[in-house]
Amino acid sequence: MENIKEKLLKIKRLAEGGELHEAENARRHLERMLEKYGMNLGDLSDENRSEREFRYGNKFELMLLVVVCSKMVGDERTRESTYSPKAKVLHIMATAYEYAEIRSMYDWHVSNFKRERSKMLKNIENAYIIKHGLYMDGPSDGDRKLSEQEKQEILEAVSMSRSLSDVYYRKQIGAGNEPD
Repeated sequence: MENIKEKLLKIKRLAEGGELHEAENARRHLERMLEKYGMNLGDLSDENRSEREFRYGNKFELMLLVVVCSKMVGDERTRESTYSPKAKVLHIMATAYEYAEIRSMYDWHVSNFKRERSKMLKNIENAYIIKHGLYMDGPSDGDRKLSEQEKQEILEAVSMSRSLSDVYYRKQIGAGNEPD
């Protein structure tokens, strides 16, 4: 997998040696990427470390950030990092391009986790309804075929429903063991 520094250097070479329109597009792209990571062209060859700041939103994001830092700069430097739980900020010594690598990987994982969590929440909602037989008795939309995605969502919900505890409303009131 190409790292941020390699990608920036590749875009820089294209900006310096590409054809007119290609070079101009590469320059604009390079400027946007450098701005995104708070870098300049000199940072690509700079090996000096300075204290870099990362903000996180919750304990899970802190854990994710620490793991990403460890992967990018190693366990020793990550152990030397400091964080402020109240401000939700982690400080670590890193070069400009290490900062860009960490920032990019961390942002991607936070975003990806949120998508996965959203999908899992939808699955558990459907699984709960399936487990407890809480279906609506309303008018039908008519016959139609389920899409492959809908089939997959149903299979995932049914599978997840099997992992939910066997506690039912009827058991609570002493009427029986299974849902109606």
